[in-house]
Amino acid sequence: MKNEREKEIEEYKDSCQNLSKQYPNGVPKFELKHLQSTYVLTEKISKHKAKEIERYYLSKPSILTTLKRQLDVFLNFKENQYLWIVVVIIVVIIFVALLQEEWQKWQEGLPDKTLSKMGEFDFIICARSPSEKDWKRLFLVKSSGEKELFLKNIKNYQLHPSISRDKKWLVFQRGLAKSAKICIVNLKTRAITNNCMHTGKMPSISPDGKKIVYVPIEDSNSMEIMNLNDFKQKRIPISLSHNEIAKIKRPTFLNDSENIVFLGREVTSNYMEVVLYEPDRPSDKQFKLLTNYAQHIEFLTPATNSRSLLFELSHTHKESILLLQPDFRNGEIVEIPCGFKAKFPVFSMNEKQIYFISDNRVKYIERSDKTCSAKDYTGKLDLINMIDLIPIQ
Repeated sequence: MKNEREKEIEEYKDSCQNLSKQYPNGVPKFELKHLQSTYVLTEKISKHKAKEIERYYLSKPSILTTLKRQLDVFLNFKENQYLWIVVVIIVVIIFVALLQEEWQKWQEGLPDKTLSKMGEFDFIICARSPSEKDWKRLFLVKSSGEKELFLKNIKNYQLHPSISRDKKWLVFQRGLAKSAKICIVNLKTRAITNNCMHTGKMPSISPDGKKIVYVPIEDSNSMEIMNLNDFKQKRIPISLSHNEIAKIKRPTFLNDSENIVFLGREVTSNYMEVVLYEPDRPSDKQFKLLTNYAQHIEFLTPATNSRSLLFELSHTHKESILLLQPDFRNGEIVEIPCGFKAKFPVFSMNEKQIYFISDNRVKYIERSDKTCSAKDYTGKLDLINMIDLIPIQ
């Protein structure tokens, strides 16, 4: 004769079989929980024994049935109000973010009114505004000190501007780090041509306005050249014999629009190497310039009409401007000691003067000067952290 525990086990088996018949596509969880509460929670049978019986007697739902039941539970708004609220909030956040991105692209693609005013100003300067300290933006600046925010449609960092010799094209970097992109502006049509779609940093346009060179976001040991007629890109890895370059900075086309000069931080010494890249030479056979000054160079800029280069030397070397002319390999080296910070030196359009930033002003010296007897070109500018001075007159 069966004892009480065996009877309970038999009843549990019968109940499981009945549920399987009632639900051939799989027993719902609520039915199983009800059954377990009657037998397991009241300790009529053990939890282990109940599981064993369920595995043997209960029908298993198919994957599609399980998914359907989960969907039914999710769609039951009364039981999942808070979950629905969270889902709606997430969907709204994603939608707003996508809408803002599309709105920004649309705004950036619009003709910018400030482009029509370029002829009234003398320089483009990258700086922070005292009233907008979060971003460095591009400003148009007059010799009187008057300034105006340039390219107002682009609400982001605007860095490293470069302009073609015929003043038809302007390129610059929008954004920082991994989000940095290359913006290409047609100054004749007064519109951004590619909606800042290509990633990259430190762009520079060739003097003939046909291509740009920049540093890829994901590989600071390379350069990329992009043709402006079709936006096709070519990656150029750089390795200088046994000395690996850790980081390429400010690649810039020379006046021939073919050769490139750039700063590269050398791994072993951590100095800035000045490298002349010539496309017809192997990447490990490129020519180094001014090796005696490697530990002092902070910035370089080439002339657009001649084979001359300007360099900013750090405080470790008398805070000087270095002029290399007229040929890189055998040219005359002119060191112009200033005794003060002469930041971001650049040639004037006719290359007779050298402009630079000092004491929140644009100053200049004559190219023929052997001393830094600087004169003010502008008054004191109401800007912060000025960099990247570009003459446009």
